[in-house]
Amino acid sequence: MMLDIDASVIAEIRAAMIGRVISADGRLSAWNQRQPKREDNSTDRVRAYRERIVTQRNERETRTEQSREERKTHDTSASPPSNPPQKSNSEKSNGKTPPNRGARLNPAWTPSVEETAFADKLGLNPDTIAASFRDYWIARPGPGGIKLDWSATWRNWCRRQSETGRGNSEPKRPATPSDDVIRQQARLKTMTPPDPTVTTEERAEVGKLLGGLVAQLRQT
Repeated sequence: MMLDIDASVIAEIRAAMIGRVISADGRLSAWNQRQPKREDNSTDRVRAYRERIVTQRNERETRTEQSREERKTHDTSASPPSNPPQKSNSEKSNGKTPPNRGARLNPAWTPSVEETAFADKLGLNPDTIAASFRDYWIARPGPGGIKLDWSATWRNWCRRQSETGRGNSEPKRPATPSDDVIRQQARLKTMTPPDPTVTTEERAEVGKLLGGLVAQLRQT
């Protein structure tokens, strides 16, 4: 007798278990199903861990790339242009385009065909006028040397030169003593009435002097 249990009792228990727990050949039935389930599997755990690491790394790289693109976009939009136009306060307030401020004369300036023809039409020497025009305006300091329309400035310059007699193709003949005498005679002839303070003798004396000067000039 084993464990203080009668052999007949053991035989009854074994007979009751056959077909339920014990197979006909005396082995336990459904052995694998009776094994306790493992709560984790080391292989699955390692695989899941590796997948989680890869996912986190990919997310990190994605965030880094997005941040880089955002910084690049921000820098491009925030950077000012290389030569920003300067606007006055009034222009900023009303939004109008700033007016043309003009420019100085180019040191290499020469008159165009139309400008040369304009000077010729006034009887001027274009080369002489152009040289004086260029030298004057290049040397002119400050805002006075800035013009909006240099062609118009050239035409005005030619008109003034024509009115004053400067810049003609032929140089103006200098006055001679005979010219002065002739003008003096003409002035005396137009003196009406005669100056009462000048006597007849004085007028005669002046006439003789003038006549002598004219004669001398004609002989020379």
